[in-house]
Amino acid sequence: DLHSFPTRRSSDLEQTFAWLDKQGYSYTKSQSNCFMLDTRRDAKQVIAAMQAKRVYIGRVWPAWPTHVRITVGTAAEMQAFQSAFLEVMQAPPQKAELLPTLYRRPITHLG
Repeated sequence: DLHSFPTRRSSDLEQTFAWLDKQGYSYTKSQSNCFMLDTRRDAKQVIAAMQAKRVYIGRVWPAWPTHVRITVGTAAEMQAFQSAFLEVMQAPPQKAELLPTLYRRPITHLG
């Protein structure tokens, strides 16, 4: 039934927000089927760790390097997200690379 779809998603979204509030995470309030979640660490590493648990979340925006985009799925999918996210966030973050990308290029010197 197409008319029940928004209600189900809305319920799953509100339940996910309540869970994130309980865990102490901040996010952008949304009425759509997605929202931005502040992971408080390098979002690219969080995305990779979630993928290792077979949970796929959205990309990173350069202006928000610690935020990921979460698309609201079914109740079962959101439960899988919550379980995987909790495991990922309880693990220590990966160490940042020591050298920025700038220094990976060959350096030439003329003179």
